[in-house]
Amino acid sequence: MYHTPSTQLSDTTERQTSLTNLHESCIMMQMRTTLIIDQELLDRARRLTGIEEKTALVRAGLKALIAQEAAKRLGALGGAEPKVRSIPRRRPWTGR
Repeated sequence: MYHTPSTQLSDTTERQTSLTNLHESCIMMQMRTTLIIDQELLDRARRLTGIEEKTALVRAGLKALIAQEAAKRLGALGGAEPKVRSIPRRRPWTGR
């Protein structure tokens, strides 16, 4: 395909602009952090989970901590509203 010089310049400029701004989306997606973690704690977590990669191990630990704390908060809400109506539940479909 033949490009005129002005079209080539426009395409090149557009590509350069998109590549120049590419770092912005990458920075928002991940962040490097230096952590000081007890080696015995890491080794024990590796043995228990089978996860060998440090990043994956820390990610799994954070997810577990978040789930645990979310469950505590949800449990703390239980029974906090004594005057609430009973919520109707769906009955399982019996196929009749």
